[in-house]
Amino acid sequence: MGELDLLWSSRYEKRKLWRDRAMDSYINSLSDTELKEFIRNSMRGTVPVSLYGNAQVGKTTFLLELMGIKRECLDSIHGILRCGTKEGTSATPTAMIYKRTPRNEFRIHYQSEVLICPNEETIRNELTSLREKIEDGSFQYRDEIVIEIPERYFEMNPEIDVQICDLPGVESSNEKERPHVEQIIKKFVPLSALILVFQVGSEINSVSDLFNNSIMSEHYGWKYMTKRYRLIITKAYTADSVIRDVKFEDPFTGKKDIIEHYRREANRDANNPENVPEDIKVFPLELGKSFRDIPYKYKGDENRQTVIHSILDELWSEIHADIKQTAESGNIVQRLSELSHIVEKLVDDKQDEKSELESKLKKMIEV
Repeated sequence: MGELDLLWSSRYEKRKLWRDRAMDSYINSLSDTELKEFIRNSMRGTVPVSLYGNAQVGKTTFLLELMGIKRECLDSIHGILRCGTKEGTSATPTAMIYKRTPRNEFRIHYQSEVLICPNEETIRNELTSLREKIEDGSFQYRDEIVIEIPERYFEMNPEIDVQICDLPGVESSNEKERPHVEQIIKKFVPLSALILVFQVGSEINSVSDLFNNSIMSEHYGWKYMTKRYRLIITKAYTADSVIRDVKFEDPFTGKKDIIEHYRREANRDANNPENVPEDIKVFPLELGKSFRDIPYKYKGDENRQTVIHSILDELWSEIHADIKQTAESGNIVQRLSELSHIVEKLVDDKQDEKSELESKLKKMIEV
């Protein structure tokens, strides 16, 4: 190996060190403590994927189907993960990550403690107890809880092997657990490399409300950070407007038509004309019980049913690939390039400081 090769090899090995030094230098140059911590959290990206949205929009069902839980086991596992609540109420009380395990028993990881649950009844009781502790304030940890699910509940070959965090619903109807929910979302969304935003198809024109609340401000919404977000629409094909307006005559045009339909619907909000930025990828899906309703909604029209199932297969393949690529790559430069809007918004009244910060940010991105 020549001298030039040796020089390049040593520099290449230290490329992450250069990046980290440049990032630390930039963050430390900020005078605003809140801004400094916000950007530091944003750059960590320690959670590859998070699911964000209101309660009861299908986040947990989506995640279980994404992981490859057998269809005949979906209702059983989803019932366990409801933590003792009934259908129609918020299911996820804290940040939860589900993992496939070759073991025969369920396991719950609480910080440094691992609890073994030999059967469904045991884990159901333990998760019910967890929710009660969150409600009475005795459980205040903000770390994620990891739940291992035995592989007998899964299809043979897992599609996704990426850490995905199921967050509580933004508008939890349970007032006792609301303070905990808000803390969890504020912590995990900035840490996520990819954020999947969920909304029911019939309520799509209010999707911008997810970023206009005490938990999430537009500073971390998708108006500026479009590369970090995806929109997942649930109950997308069984909505009356879709049954009436989208023809689904061909798998290719049908997919384009359903996506365009929901973009139009989302942007009908007069107060938010750019409700869903054009760069946001849209995935209209049907999950769980709603998916099983397709034959009833399109009764007597087997051709449309076939086309819809073809579109759904293609969209699932796309989102699998998208999650793998985005979550595994880290996308550090992408996240750096999105920070300028934070500087612009939060130091607007300090023009000299703003110019200096933007100059440093530009140099860091080049590095």
